[in-house]
Amino acid sequence: MLLPGHGPNPEYCRRAEGVYRENVLRRSAFGEPAETLTFFYIEAAREAEPLLKNHWVHADKWEGSLTMAAAPGTVRPELLPVDPHTIPPAYLGHPYLTETEGYNPALQHLWPSFDALDPRHDTNEAYGRAQWEAVLVGLEAALVR
Repeated sequence: MLLPGHGPNPEYCRRAEGVYRENVLRRSAFGEPAETLTFFYIEAAREAEPLLKNHWVHADKWEGSLTMAAAPGTVRPELLPVDPHTIPPAYLGHPYLTETEGYNPALQHLWPSFDALDPRHDTNEAYGRAQWEAVLVGLEAALVR
């Protein structure tokens, strides 16, 4: 099982599955290829958090809450800038914003979800646990196929 967590990685994992199957089939002594699965967790998460259907970003409410649930005490949203016009440096990034110019005007249609997923907006362990549960439900469904 391959669990990619980033941009182009799911495609690389799916290609690796194909290479594996081709190699096993060429070497008939190995028998049939083992069953493989690439599970890109963000696809399952988008069912539980509709804002992720627009985009997902690092260090946002979703990712911070997941981390809070998985590793309590490691996320400190209270240390983020209080001023809503100050965007936390780790949150978002090119092409969504620049630290000096703020949100990219060309992506104005995404601004409401950027604001909703701002890590200062209720990043919490309970939300993180609920999101993990949704991902695990998606994983279970993928394994049953």
